[in-house]
Amino acid sequence: FPIDDFSFNTFSFEYYEGDEQKKIKDIFNACKHYAETFSKKSKSLYLLGNTGLGKTHLTFAMAKEIVKKGYSVIYCTAQTMISALEKEHFGNAVEPLQEYYLNCDLLILDDLGTEFLSSVAQSELYNVINHRVLHALPTIINSNLSPTQLEERYGERLVSRICGCYQSLHFYGDDIRIKKLKKRVASKKNKKNENNT
Repeated sequence: FPIDDFSFNTFSFEYYEGDEQKKIKDIFNACKHYAETFSKKSKSLYLLGNTGLGKTHLTFAMAKEIVKKGYSVIYCTAQTMISALEKEHFGNAVEPLQEYYLNCDLLILDDLGTEFLSSVAQSELYNVINHRVLHALPTIINSNLSPTQLEERYGERLVSRICGCYQSLHFYGDDIRIKKLKKRVASKKNKKNENNT
């Protein structure tokens, strides 16, 4: 993964304002502390909030630091993992991956809630999360879904595991990517106006 682009050093607070900036600084510090003190007994994290608020950036940053310590980390989208497990389930896998998802030192699932959800997919997802909870193996999940939306999509059993066994970090604010885009467009417009005067 692009560890050079996504680190704690490259994370910027400039697009967060007021109370949202205070909250993101608290989350940033919590993520940095998590990476610095990570062990196989670390708790699991649930990062939730709207798109474009820094969840993936901070997750990559944690992964980068944890890999440096020599731990095995798997980082993938929920869709990638579920697709791989479905292929394995139906005997179409090129390489069996379930063992890695179940037992790596840290599993990071990005974009939970955007994957295509079949009954097999739901079963495989529950199996991985439940196994890791039962064996106290840390997992980090990123999602745009609130606990209520999670329950509507996946049912009570899965949500009980996440809400009961994970520490939640709630991201607030408006999409930073859109703010950056608007800033670039405004900057180009200003330069164009300057050149025309």
